[in-house]
Amino acid sequence: MSHREQLSAEVRNYCVSSPSPAACMTPEEEPVCVADPSSIIYVPIEPLPVCEQPLPPQNATSFAALPPDPCAPMPGQNAFVPEDNTFQAILSQLRSMPLAQRLECVSRRFLGTPYKLDPLGEGNAGLVDQDPMFRFDALDCMTYVEEVLAMSHATSFDTFLGTLQSIRYHGGVGTYGLRNHFVEADWIDENSGNGFLRDITVGIGGELAGTMDMPIDRAGWIDNKENLSQCEKSTARMELAELGLGGPQQVVLDFLPLSAFFGDCPEADELNSSLIDMLPEVSIAVFLRKEEAAKKFGVMVAHMGLLLVPVQKDGSRGEPMLRHASSRANAVIEEPLLPYLKSQENIRAGVTILEPREKP
Repeated sequence: MSHREQLSAEVRNYCVSSPSPAACMTPEEEPVCVADPSSIIYVPIEPLPVCEQPLPPQNATSFAALPPDPCAPMPGQNAFVPEDNTFQAILSQLRSMPLAQRLECVSRRFLGTPYKLDPLGEGNAGLVDQDPMFRFDALDCMTYVEEVLAMSHATSFDTFLGTLQSIRYHGGVGTYGLRNHFVEADWIDENSGNGFLRDITVGIGGELAGTMDMPIDRAGWIDNKENLSQCEKSTARMELAELGLGGPQQVVLDFLPLSAFFGDCPEADELNSSLIDMLPEVSIAVFLRKEEAAKKFGVMVAHMGLLLVPVQKDGSRGEPMLRHASSRANAVIEEPLLPYLKSQENIRAGVTILEPREKP
């Protein structure tokens, strides 16, 4: 049996609902965007022509008998069931679509999935974090984006696992020390290098774009993890040192100030159309803390999600929407971009825009 087959067998046998022993991501400080999270309405984006209309909620017991719809939200149950005979059929349908449509469909299917901070780890074989290597029943903002990307590139369960590892780890090596913990220092660079995305912030914003820079100390962050033993810390530091990442690194990140999205009229109830028109149909929005908060937390990035600007039948652009795993709503939700950005003005410096790419 190959290593990949052993890994696949292990993950299939792992209980994906096992509790997380520790929270490894920095806390998301996303403010409440509605008075009552229960009042949040999932505002549906007009589906692209190939996608079927969402089916009504179904019981988990009847899911196997349903015609697979890759776009249908599955609130109250796993968004995907690898053991189910529809899983491969869903992947086959997805592969017939262009990347933007696959991303839209997969991300929509997760709507309503519960929020859980740091839900993933390195599985049973993990020396530090034995949370499952994947799960479809609970996500945080980062793992939501990661699993949507991985599913959108997958042709089978095994390629989903392999792609997810490539997205989450330096060189695809699934250990705690080599996980892309820091979005600004690890995740963006690693996934730009492996062809999954590219930073288009400056290309969109031009002179409106700014930069933020600060030192990121991966080994120092590891040393401050109270839940890790000295042996675990030593192992993680050694793995980082082997990649030349053992010391502090000055990281520079391009971003668009939130004011750039409002144009010349920040009080207006509309977004800057010249900027919005340059956005891809689906992109990744990475929200940066203001500089003082970034220095306090030791990281620039506070939150991330998918930014969708649907193209209408007449070629015009629809209302921009943010689809993300929200800690305050306690679920994966979708909401209009404009009010969300306005709610962030006092605590966010701006947004880095990443464009997902089709791998050859």
